[in-house]
Amino acid sequence: MRDRAKITNQTLSRLSKNQNVIMEILGRICKTLDCRLEDIVEYVNENKVYQCH
Repeated sequence: MRDRAKITNQTLSRLSKNQNVIMEILGRICKTLDCRLEDIVEYVNENKVYQCH
């Protein structure tokens, strides 16, 4: 998949560490896998504060 989506080893490493990548890369992955963005991405709000009552 890395070769078909034209993703560098550095970008693949960033993905494996849950680091930021540009949308263009995610678009290439979706095109290669024939899927939608929400099939490969999950947004987690790290700033959300949970309170117990």
